[in-house]
Amino acid sequence: MVRSRLRGAVGGMVLVMLLAGAAFAEIDVATHEHPVYRGSMWNPRVDLASGVVIHARGLYVRADDLETGVLRWTHDLPVGRDGGGYTTGERRTVVHYPEGRLVVLDNRTGEEVWRQRGSYFGGGLRNAQLAGGDRWLVADYLKSAVVHDLEADRSYKISLPGDKIFSLVLMPDRRRFVIVERLSGDKPPTSLRFWLWEPGVSEPEQGCTVDSPIRMEVRAVLPSGGVLLREHTSLDPVKNQFKIVDPKTGAVLRAQPEPEDETVHRDPSGDGTREFVFREGTAVVEVARLDDGAPLYSVPLPWARPRTAAVPCFSDGADWGMFWGDGDALWLVPLVEGGAPRRILGDTRLLPGRPARIDPPYLPCFETGMMQKTLRRTLFTLPDLALKAEWDFPPGRGGGWIQYSADSGRAVQGYFNYDYDNQRMLGRTLVLKESGKDAPLLEMPCQSMAISPDGRHLVAQEGENRKLLVEVDTKKIPVRITAEREYDYSPAAFSPDSRRAALFCHPRLVVVDIAEGYPEREMDLSSVDRDRFWSSGLCFSQDGKRLLVGGSGEALLFDADTGKRLHTFTEEQRFQQRWQSRGYSFLSTLEGMARDIAGNVTDRFKGRPDVQAVFSANDTRVVTLSEGQLVRVWDARTRQRLHTIDPELPETRNRWGGITNRCVCDKSGQFCLTFNENAFAPGVLWDLATGRKLETYHFPEGTEYITAAISEDGKTVYAAVDTDLHLLPGRK
Repeated sequence: MVRSRLRGAVGGMVLVMLLAGAAFAEIDVATHEHPVYRGSMWNPRVDLASGVVIHARGLYVRADDLETGVLRWTHDLPVGRDGGGYTTGERRTVVHYPEGRLVVLDNRTGEEVWRQRGSYFGGGLRNAQLAGGDRWLVADYLKSAVVHDLEADRSYKISLPGDKIFSLVLMPDRRRFVIVERLSGDKPPTSLRFWLWEPGVSEPEQGCTVDSPIRMEVRAVLPSGGVLLREHTSLDPVKNQFKIVDPKTGAVLRAQPEPEDETVHRDPSGDGTREFVFREGTAVVEVARLDDGAPLYSVPLPWARPRTAAVPCFSDGADWGMFWGDGDALWLVPLVEGGAPRRILGDTRLLPGRPARIDPPYLPCFETGMMQKTLRRTLFTLPDLALKAEWDFPPGRGGGWIQYSADSGRAVQGYFNYDYDNQRMLGRTLVLKESGKDAPLLEMPCQSMAISPDGRHLVAQEGENRKLLVEVDTKKIPVRITAEREYDYSPAAFSPDSRRAALFCHPRLVVVDIAEGYPEREMDLSSVDRDRFWSSGLCFSQDGKRLLVGGSGEALLFDADTGKRLHTFTEEQRFQQRWQSRGYSFLSTLEGMARDIAGNVTDRFKGRPDVQAVFSANDTRVVTLSEGQLVRVWDARTRQRLHTIDPELPETRNRWGGITNRCVCDKSGQFCLTFNENAFAPGVLWDLATGRKLETYHFPEGTEYITAAISEDGKTVYAAVDTDLHLLPGRK
């Protein structure tokens, strides 16, 4: 009997374990079969002979098979504020590092074919590029340049008189170089002096000096020896022009104004004989002779709204253009008369743009294309990626975070007004537009903080510490609130029904009743340490009658009707500081490491955690998310702690010194996803009602960045792994 009972008990335990195992799955994101949308490519270049597309992805350069889109190889890129990068030639790619290290890779295999060691004390290497069919490797340093003849394995160092910055451009004969010496500084006016040089044959021969009151750069050298220059300024675009000059005499051989009222991409061919002109909004590439501008032929593009993916590239003896066609497929177009487009990367599903964030049921995106001269923003529905709205904002230094009202089709884009010529900030501007409309509804010298769900109101930041509540249609400003500290960029929020707005303006937290004529009601912060508390997020209940405020070490719940503080949800646990300086200086790195070591044995060097809060279970519960590492669920009426979820995410720092653990909830607060942006730990989907684990996601090692969101029903987890969007299974 005893033996039978034991056997039955063991069998029951096994059954429970099997059922528990069936409740959630261990999903390997790299190998699991699920829908994936490939992300847009940065600086794509095609090598037809090697059969690859090479592009940057996060902090590595990647080569994909031209026909199938399958990964061929990757190579790490330099990390840090001192520069470095890569350039792709016809058959090879060079990765350069600021300390002077150079690595040349074979495009087909990614194998190293040549290298140069860097200097321990730094080499001042600014740039490196391949030229002349990959025979020449030109390395530009701060005060000199070195040309490596990779075929003969010889190096030639150039040092001109003085200490001016210069660069080299290979002439079409692939033997001689034009040395461009910059006599002026970084700001205009610009003064360039030219030298002619053939490595190993002659010393540099001094040519002419060309001056311009604005910025000027060399774009190409023609077979005749003429140098194509571009003069440009953001302050007075009517002065922008292309011109060809004789580098020996300075004679202007041709001048072509750059149209200021059109978005035109004008690029030279690989041999310097032709120019390709593509105007946004058209479906044709015009080809003209470069020396005199005479038209030659046109290359029609068979799409309603083609978008450029890369400047024309020279490969396998011909010039090619890369375009995003209809359906967001990537096409290669031979820039010859009668050339037929060719789809590349197989049937790879591509994202229609670069996601600004994941915001189920929507995906706001930046327009795909490296050469867009307008700021096109698009909004797609998930998971089918159908176009919901689109906005064309004026060109400029646009901020990456777009705010929108999906119901009204309105969106607001922020700008940093920057004078590139004098390298100074001129202020901020916001532009609000309706989908498909050219004229803006609103334009103000402010920073946008929040837009109401119905699109009729906007909270904007004026200056460094003043909040404005703006009526979009009338442009009236019924509410102005000024913070008591000099710099205050605290958040703002609207209720789901757009009838109320909450503005945190230190040390005041104000709820404005929009529907009642804008009366202001101040929330009670009398017993809050205002010097230690700051708002990290505002969240209204569904009926707009309660307001949650996340902050430093605690979250506060208010009655939005009366201003009374109902509860305080305090987080006692401490965590390592999320950000530390790493790699910028020896002492700062050493200090950060010492704090981490001390933090393993004492909380003395740990700060109050950043606490965010959301409503859950039809507003009957409150969920606090502390420093992206700890989730607690509370009763919203009694403040009783119901349960705690500790995902046991590691306090591991990435290469920049950051701890990137994250906790994100769906909009109704039913589910929570915990993960690490650098894949230092698996991601886990949790049921907030029970604290039960639903799914586990193993992200690929070496991932540089992950962002994620949960669908409204919890059945899909949208995870952007580096630049790809994965549609992962959620709750059953």
